[in-house]
Amino acid sequence: MSSEDYRLSFIANHSRLVRKLTPFELIQTLFTEELITLTEKEQVESISTDTQKIGKLLGIFHRRYNGYPDIFKKVFDVLVKINSDEGGYIDHVIIKLEESIEKPPSFSSSHELLTEEDRARLRLHEETILRTLDIANILPDLISEGVITFDESENIVSTADAQERNKRFLKLLTARGSDAYHRFVDILKETEVYEDLGHKLVGTGVVNGGTDEKKYVEDILKKGHVPPPPQYYVRRTELIRSIRKELRKLMNTDSWVLLSGLPGYGKTVLAAESVRSLSLLRDVFIGGVYWLSVGSMTTSDGGISNDALLEKMQNFILRMDKDKYRPNNLESAKDYLQTVMAEQYPQSLLILDDVWESETAQAFSIRCRTLITSRNADIANGIQTNNVYKVSIMEGFTVDEGKDLLSKATGLSVEDLPSAASDIIRLCYGSPIALDIISASLKRNLTPARWMSVVERLKKKRTGTLAVKASSITTPGTVRRRSSETKRGKAKDTLNASIGLSEEGLPQDVREHFHMLVVFDPDITITTEVLAILWNEEPDDAEEIMMTIVGWSLAQKAVSTKSTQGFLSFTVHDLIIEYLQDTVPNEKQVTYHQELVQSYSDNCNSVFSKLNPDGYIHQKLIPHLYSALMFDELGQLLSDIQWLAASCVHWDPNSLLGHYKKYRSNVPEQYRDTANELQLFLSRHLDVLGSPHITTEDVIQLALATPSDKLYEIARGVASRNTNTLWLDWCNRSSINLPTAFLQLQPHRNEDMRYCQFFNGGSSVLSCSSNEAKIWKASTGEVLESFSGHTNSITHCVINETGDLLVTASDDKTCKVWEFPKKLLCTFTAHQDGVQSCDISSDNKFIVSADIGSAVKVWSSRSGEIKEEWDHGDSGIASCCFSPTGDLIVVASQDGLISLYDMNGLFAATFLIVATPAISPTTEKQISLFPPSRTTSVGSGMSSSFTVRSAVFSKDGTLIAAAVGDCTAKVWSVDTKQMVHSFRHASDVLCVDLSFDSSLLVTGCFSGTVNVWSLAKGVPILEIPLHYDYVSCVQFSPQENIILSSSGSSVKFIHNQETESNSWKLYLRRFVTRFTQKDSEYIPSIVCYDTIKRRLEICEGLDGQTVQVINTFSGLKPRSWDMSHDRKLVAMGYDNGALQVLDVNTQSTVWLKEGAHDKSVLDCFFSPDDGKLLSCDETNHKVWSVANGDELSCQPDCSDFRTMPCVFYNDSNKVASAAPGHVLVWDSSTGSKLFRCDGISDNPQESILCVNISGDNTRLIASASNGRIAVWSAVNGDRLYTRAYVSSSAGYSLSRFCSLNYDGTIAAVGHDDSALMIYNFNGTDTKCSSSGSSAWMINTQFSPNNKQIVTLSDSIQWWTIDGSKKKQFLLKSTFGKHLCFSPDFSLFITIDNTGLLYILKFQDFQK
Repeated sequence: MSSEDYRLSFIANHSRLVRKLTPFELIQTLFTEELITLTEKEQVESISTDTQKIGKLLGIFHRRYNGYPDIFKKVFDVLVKINSDEGGYIDHVIIKLEESIEKPPSFSSSHELLTEEDRARLRLHEETILRTLDIANILPDLISEGVITFDESENIVSTADAQERNKRFLKLLTARGSDAYHRFVDILKETEVYEDLGHKLVGTGVVNGGTDEKKYVEDILKKGHVPPPPQYYVRRTELIRSIRKELRKLMNTDSWVLLSGLPGYGKTVLAAESVRSLSLLRDVFIGGVYWLSVGSMTTSDGGISNDALLEKMQNFILRMDKDKYRPNNLESAKDYLQTVMAEQYPQSLLILDDVWESETAQAFSIRCRTLITSRNADIANGIQTNNVYKVSIMEGFTVDEGKDLLSKATGLSVEDLPSAASDIIRLCYGSPIALDIISASLKRNLTPARWMSVVERLKKKRTGTLAVKASSITTPGTVRRRSSETKRGKAKDTLNASIGLSEEGLPQDVREHFHMLVVFDPDITITTEVLAILWNEEPDDAEEIMMTIVGWSLAQKAVSTKSTQGFLSFTVHDLIIEYLQDTVPNEKQVTYHQELVQSYSDNCNSVFSKLNPDGYIHQKLIPHLYSALMFDELGQLLSDIQWLAASCVHWDPNSLLGHYKKYRSNVPEQYRDTANELQLFLSRHLDVLGSPHITTEDVIQLALATPSDKLYEIARGVASRNTNTLWLDWCNRSSINLPTAFLQLQPHRNEDMRYCQFFNGGSSVLSCSSNEAKIWKASTGEVLESFSGHTNSITHCVINETGDLLVTASDDKTCKVWEFPKKLLCTFTAHQDGVQSCDISSDNKFIVSADIGSAVKVWSSRSGEIKEEWDHGDSGIASCCFSPTGDLIVVASQDGLISLYDMNGLFAATFLIVATPAISPTTEKQISLFPPSRTTSVGSGMSSSFTVRSAVFSKDGTLIAAAVGDCTAKVWSVDTKQMVHSFRHASDVLCVDLSFDSSLLVTGCFSGTVNVWSLAKGVPILEIPLHYDYVSCVQFSPQENIILSSSGSSVKFIHNQETESNSWKLYLRRFVTRFTQKDSEYIPSIVCYDTIKRRLEICEGLDGQTVQVINTFSGLKPRSWDMSHDRKLVAMGYDNGALQVLDVNTQSTVWLKEGAHDKSVLDCFFSPDDGKLLSCDETNHKVWSVANGDELSCQPDCSDFRTMPCVFYNDSNKVASAAPGHVLVWDSSTGSKLFRCDGISDNPQESILCVNISGDNTRLIASASNGRIAVWSAVNGDRLYTRAYVSSSAGYSLSRFCSLNYDGTIAAVGHDDSALMIYNFNGTDTKCSSSGSSAWMINTQFSPNNKQIVTLSDSIQWWTIDGSKKKQFLLKSTFGKHLCFSPDFSLFITIDNTGLLYILKFQDFQK
C-alpha cells in the first residue's frame, strides 16, 4: 500500500479517530517513537479537551506529510501497537482504517460552482446558519467526507468566534461543487441538533399549512424588507392571482412584471401580497424577495436627478452587498448591482416600488427578475429586457371590497354599514388609500349624519381641472390618454379631499405638527428622535403625537419597528407629502425648514460638525438649509472641512459631492473659493474617504497632506484647535509641487481598459474595455454614457474633438459608428478578421480601420461605404491613424514596419526598424522607401526583429512617434523621412503620445512606468513607476498640463511640469537615512537616487533639499547604496559587480573593487560599528573591511539571495542570513558557520522573507512565506517559540516582515492580508486589522522605548503594544516601500511605490 493510501484512510476516518481515541497513551508513544517533537508534545498536552488534542495531532501529521510521506503508516503502526497492548479497545477503529487502506476513498476534486438553486438556498438561510450552527461541532465529519481539507479546518477553528468560524466555512463551501454541498447537508440531517436546518437547505424544511408555513414566508419577506399587510387588509383575489400568474413566467428568465395604475390604488399592497406565497418562494424565487422603495427622481426643472438616483442605488448596494462596496457613478453602480444580484442573490426577485421615470427603470435594468410598480404604464419603454409582463390597475376597490375595508376600520359589520358607504366608495373611485384615510375619521363618529357629511364633502370637491371637451378629442389614442389623465386628476382630487377630512379630525395642536412633516422627503424612514427635534418636544411626547397622526391614517409605523433608542420609526406616504406641499403655504414651509435647522443648531451649539449622527441630519442638513433660504449658513457649512469630515464618516462622500455640485452655486461669493477647494478635495479622494474605517481625524490629516496651500491652511487651523490629537506635518510637502498622480479613477470596474482619449478640451474622456466604451468626466470619473452591442471584445475606440461622433472597433470583425448621445449611425462589416484599430478624419467624413489580417479600409462615417482598401502585408496591424490634416494615414504592423499612405492607399513612405544593441540613436538605422504605386505586398522581402506596438502623428503632422518592441520609442520627421530621436527604456514600450507643441514625448511601458522626454534636449524629464501592471495608453491633454495613463481597470492623471528645480524629491526607488541631532531636534540626511536627474544625492533637512551630489563610478547608476552611521562614507554597489566606498566630504574614493562580485550587487550596508561592509549578489554574501577594502569573509550557501535577507548582530561580529527553510549565523570576519536555526517550516525550500535581531542581541526572529514565524536564541540557535498565522480570508498569508522589542519578548509581524500580529511570548497574542486595507503590511518596527509599534502598508500606522491604533497617515499611492524614524520617534521617513518622498513629523500646530 502507498503512503497516499494511508493518508486518505486517515482523512476518511478523521471523525472516528477524533471521537474514539484517547490521547494520553498515544501522545507518549508518538513522542517515544520520535513522530512528534517535544514542543509539539507540549502544545498538544496544553489543549483542554481530548477531541481537540487528537485533532491537533492529526494536523501535525498532515502538515508533515509532504516532507515525511511515511508518517501516516508509522502512526498506523503505533495505533496497532497500542490496541494490542490495551486489549483491543480500539479494534473497530483499526478495522475501519484497514478497510480504507485496502480500498482508498476517492474525494471529489471538482472545482465547479454550486448550482444556482443550491447557492440560492444557502444564501437564503445564511443568517440562520451563522446564528445557530457551530461548525466546529461537525468539522471532523466534514473532513472525513472530503467537504474540506484539514488545513482548511485549521483556518476555520483558528478564531474563537463561532459566527466567524461559520463565515469562513461558508466561504469555502460556496467555492465547492454541489456534491460537497449535499454532503454537508447530509451531515446536518444526521446531527440531531441541526436536522431541521439540513432539511431547510434542500427545501424540505417547511410543513405545508399552519403556522410553520406562515413563519417561513414572513421570515423571508421580512429579510427582504417587504412591507407587511396594512392594518385593515382587504384581499383583492383576482388581481393577486393575475400578478402571481405573471410572476411565475419569470421562473426561467430574467424578465420584468410591470404593475401600473393610478396613485393611491394599492399597487404597493398588491405587490407585497402577491409574493406572500409559499409556492412562489419555494419554487420560483428560491433566493428570496428584496424590496426597494424608489420614488420620484425628477428635479424641479423636469430633469432627472442623477445624484439622487445614484444615492438610491448606493444605499441598496450597501444593504445587499457583503463587501459593502459603494460605486461612485451610475454606470458602475448598475454594473456592480448586476453582479451582486447574480452572484449573491441568484433566483431572487427584486421589487422596485413606485418608480416614476423610465430613466430610473433603465438604471435598474440589471438582468434580474424584477417586479416594478409605477403610476406610468409607458415606463416599460425604458426597460431593456426581452419581456415585460404587464398588469394594469385602473380601478380601485369594488363596492364589496370597499365595504369590507370600511367594516374592518369602523368595527361595524358589512350589513350594519349605512347606505352612504356605497356613495363614499363610488365618490372615492374605490381608492384604497382614500378609503383608509376616510375610515380613520369615520370610526370616531359613526352617526349617519357624519357619513352623509363625508358624502357631501366629496361631492363638493371640484374635479374639473382636467376636464376634457369632447370637441378637442380627435383620435382614439387621444381619447384613451386624456381619459386616463382625467381619471388620474379626479383620483388625486378625491384623495386630497380624503386627506383633508382626516386632517380636520386631528386635534388643533397636532394639526400644526402634521403640517411640519412637509419638510421631509416622501417615503423615508423618520425616527421619533428626529421628530422630537423638529417639533421641539421630548421623544416620548413626539412618539405620542405621531401615533395620533398614524391613528388618522396620515402616517404609518415603519417596518423596522424601533430606533436605536427604543422609539418607533415612521413613514409618510408620498401622496400625503404631495398634499402637504400643495396645501401648506410656501412661506410656512420655509419657516418649518428654518425651525428644524435651528433646533439642530441648538443641540450642537451652532457647530454642525459636532452633531451626533442620527441617520438623518448628515444626509439632509444641506437641502434643509437651501429650502430654508439660509444661504449664508449654507455657505459656511460647505466651507467647513470639519462638517465635510463628519459627513464622510457618518454618511457618504459620493452623495456629499453631489450636494456640493448641486448647491455650491447658491452660496454667497465669499464662501465659493473654499467650497470649491473642498469639492475638489472630495472628488480626488473619494475612494479613501469612502472607506468604512475612515475617521474625522483621518480626513483632516489627509487635508494636511494636500497640494493646495489654501486647504492646508484650513486643515492646519483645525489641527491647531484639536490639541489632544496627534498630527503629522508632511514637512517636504511644499517643496514637492506634486507632479504626481492627483486622481485615480476606475470607470471600468474590474475590467482592463484598451484605450483612452481626451476630448472636449480635455474635460471629458472616452475609454473602452472589452465589453463597452464609456464617456466620462475627467475631473470626477462620472460616467455620462456607455456604448455596447458588439458580439466579441472591443479592441479600440476613438472620438472626435467635439464629442459628437465616436467609433468602436471589435474582434467581432465590425466597427460601429455612434452619434452622441447614443445613436447608432452604422455598423461596418467589411472586415474578414478582428478589427484592431480605427480613427476618424479631421473633417469627420471618413474612418480608417485595420484588422489583424492586415487589411486597411477607408470608409464613409455616415454610410459605411468603402472609399479605399488595401492589404498592408503578411503581418497583423497594431495601429492606424489619420494625420491632423486627414491626407495621410500611418499604419504600424507587428513585423516592425511603419508605413505612410495617402487617402488613395498610395505609399508615401515606409520605415523599417533595424535595432542594434547600442543605446545611441545614431547607431539605429532607418530605411525610407518610396514605391511609385499601390502594391498588395507592402514591405515585401523586408522584416524587423521587433514589433511596433503603436504609431501616432504629432498634432501639427510634422512628426511620427512609435512604440517599438526593442524597448525604445522612436520619432521620425515626416518631411525628411529621417529618425530624429530614439529613447531607450528599461522595459518594452507599449504606447506613446506627442504633446500639442511637439516638444515632449510621453511613453507607457510594460513595467507600469510612465516616462516624459524632452525632444529638444533628448533627455528624460519624468520617470514614474505609476502602475502595477503594463500601461495600455498614455495621452497629453490639449492644454499639455495633464497626462492621462491607463493600466488594468484604473486611469491615473499626472501633472506635466518640465522643470530642473532642485526642490523635487520624486520617483525615488530606494533611500537610506541617517539622523543628526542639532540642539533638541533631529535632522535627517537622506541618500537617494533621483531618477529625474539620474544622480545620487544627499538631501538634508525637513524640506529634503539637495545639499550634495555623489560622484558615482564612471557616472553609472548604483544598484544599491548605504551611508555609514557617522555620515562620513557612502558605499555603492553596481550592476557590473563593482563595489565602491566614497568619502562624503572630499568626494574621493576610499577604495574601489571593480570585480567585487561576478553579478549585480543587489544590496550593501555598513555594520553597526561602521567597520565592516556587507554586500550581496544573487549567490554570495561578502564582508569587507571598510578601512582598506580587504575581503574578510564570503558565505555562498544560498542559490538565490534576492529574497533571502540578512542582518548584522548589534556587535558587528556575526551575521544572520536567511536560506531556504532556515537561518544561518556565521562569523562576519572569517565566514565560518556558527550555528543553524531550524524549525520555521517542514518545507526545506520555504522562503524566508525577513530576519531580525532583538536590541539586546539575545534573540533572532524570522518570518516565512507560509505565514509562520520562529524565534531562536541568538547565542546558540535553540528554537524558543513558533507561531502560525492563519488569515480569515486567504487560509494563510505571507509573514512579510517581523521585528522584536529590545529583549525579544514581543514580536510584531506584518502580513500580506494587511494584518499586524503582536505576539507576546509572556502573555496574549493580539491581531490588529489595518482598517479595511488590502495592502501588504511590509514593515513593522518598535519605538525606542518599546511602548509603540509603527507599521507601513498603504499608510503609516502607529499602535500601542496592546494593539490599539493611535494614528494613521494615508500615503498618496498604493503602498510604501521602506520606513525609518528618528531616535526620539518624532520624525518618520518613507517613500511610496511611485517614488514620492515623505518626511513626516509629529507637530503641535499651535506653535
